[in-house]
Amino acid sequence: MSNFGMDYQGGDVGGGFGGGGGGFDGGGGFDQGSSQQSAQKPKRNYDEQTLTPITIHMALEGHPDESGDGSIVLQDGRKLSNVVVIGSVRQFMNNSTNVSYDIEDGTGLITVKQFVNDEDCSAILECREKTLVDSIYVKAIGTVKDYEGKKMLMANSVRPLSTGNELTHHFLSVIHSGNKHKTASSIVPPMSVMSNINNGVGFGQAIGNVGLNSSGTGNPTQDKALAIIKEIGEREPGGCHINQIVQAMGGVPEGEVRQIVTELSDNGEIYSTTTEEHFQVAA
Repeated sequence: MSNFGMDYQGGDVGGGFGGGGGGFDGGGGFDQGSSQQSAQKPKRNYDEQTLTPITIHMALEGHPDESGDGSIVLQDGRKLSNVVVIGSVRQFMNNSTNVSYDIEDGTGLITVKQFVNDEDCSAILECREKTLVDSIYVKAIGTVKDYEGKKMLMANSVRPLSTGNELTHHFLSVIHSGNKHKTASSIVPPMSVMSNINNGVGFGQAIGNVGLNSSGTGNPTQDKALAIIKEIGEREPGGCHINQIVQAMGGVPEGEVRQIVTELSDNGEIYSTTTEEHFQVAA
């Protein structure tokens, strides 16, 4: 397996690619005209304008969205809007209209292009100047584009890292974001739960015949509690409160419900979140 240079340290001198262009120079297919045309396109919905942390390999393995709007879709099905990558500058070209970087992060290498503006303030110019160093680690934020089968990051921002912890935090964020998407995609609220929600206010009515889509615990009462925690946890980031479980269990004594929750926690089926009485289903 290729070593993409994660042994490089920020600030070291000497890029790994010598001279030559990065493939997407000032004469490439992405020019200011196409950028202006993109700006004229209708804005995406707010929900689609998310900032997704990714590795360069994920960008390179993505494919254009079938809608033809120029978006890239990751292999796990996520449609990218804005992304953030962190990597080491392997070479750069400071052109009159843009700055082009070849950046790699240990998983792959991608060209990052940022257009310059004559009206940029001195702080922006100073920050940009600090990125024009071989092997320095930078954070790039922008959109991934596909140009004749080659991926490229059109950046809105490129800046050097303020601390090495940003690199660690970024890769942890990539893992967390991927797992969150995987969990959300695999969870489907049981129809009996949704039916009771539609027929009543909140969880005022008992939820009956609720089961998990997975194999469950084998205990119908525990499976019912798990389904409740899962359904509420999808809607409330803080998790499902024990009182909501008691209310939704419909007639099951509170002491018994708390014992069920304790057993589920001990078995690793659920975990506490913001407080000791808020729970989420373990992925």
